[in-house]
Amino acid sequence: MSESESTNHRNRILVSCLNPSHSVSYSNPPPPPPLPSYPLSQLPVITGKVTSLVPGPRGSVTVDVSLIKSYKSGRMAITKSGPAMSVKLTSNCRNCPSLRKGANYVLMGKVDVQGRGLLNPSSFALLYKAVHAKALANLARQSC
Repeated sequence: MSESESTNHRNRILVSCLNPSHSVSYSNPPPPPPLPSYPLSQLPVITGKVTSLVPGPRGSVTVDVSLIKSYKSGRMAITKSGPAMSVKLTSNCRNCPSLRKGANYVLMGKVDVQGRGLLNPSSFALLYKAVHAKALANLARQSC
């Protein structure tokens, strides 16, 4: 028996001794669950600076974001005040995603039928850095 076979055999014995009801299987893990079937055009991707966080009813938060750039805005309502553009987003949870006033973020969420941006615990929020601009520009060029 080679050294690797011996190690593998010892690991199987150890696992079965620790939990006799556990069957040891070294097959491939099951595939991940499918991603939600949203067309990417309906998922807005923006970069911006969080200008205010206002608590709302039942633990929700209204987030005002001054846009740096909108890569895919979909049906999101964007407010223009002079040269500055901004959006209002609603998060149904105070700390998900965790946002700080004054920080720049890459945000991806959903848009409701009235054009309001929605953030939920599964929304994408990443501190924005200039190195992200190229990847975001490539994303914007994709049709779907």
